[in-house]
Amino acid sequence: MVWTPKDPNHARRGRPGPHVGAAVFTLVLALALSVVVASGRVVVALPALVPARTAEAAVTTEPPVPTPLAELLHSRFYSKTLDPDIEVGQTATVSIIYRNIGLTPWIRGTAAEVRLGEVGPDPLPPSMRVNWPYWDRPARQLEAAVDEHGLATFVFEVRGAIPGVFRLNLRPVVDGVTWLEDDNVHVDIAVREPSDGEEGP
Repeated sequence: MVWTPKDPNHARRGRPGPHVGAAVFTLVLALALSVVVASGRVVVALPALVPARTAEAAVTTEPPVPTPLAELLHSRFYSKTLDPDIEVGQTATVSIIYRNIGLTPWIRGTAAEVRLGEVGPDPLPPSMRVNWPYWDRPARQLEAAVDEHGLATFVFEVRGAIPGVFRLNLRPVVDGVTWLEDDNVHVDIAVREPSDGEEGP
């Protein structure tokens, strides 16, 4: 005896009809291809593999350097160039080195940067200052970072404006925090009248 189902569509319920397969194919095609309409043209672009994290996104910024404590900042004079002896109109380069004897690093461009400050009652004439970072700050540390016991270099220029001997008194400072030790460091700048280079009769 052969059993015949009452519902003629019962035998086809186990597999999808042709309209279902077409819908699936259309969905897969839509996912695989991105159709972009631009300038009247249809551009078919295959989906690209995008990295989860680009190199730019991986770059992180360094946290700001905190302001150092005054009690951790200490210095000691190490050396300097010979005092300048120049003529009016000439310039001279001065280099001074200090040692970090404190308990915190000196870091250029931050709140922990050490600068040379002009001190004393008789400031240098304005015409003798050559491209100083600030009015009364001849120089700031050249090194990016100076750790404990390291050496910091300060370089600046002066110009001979008028004849005479001019004393520039200097002391390291972390602006906004404290002055460092006063080692009585000064630069005596001797300025002479210009020589014409001609011999007498």
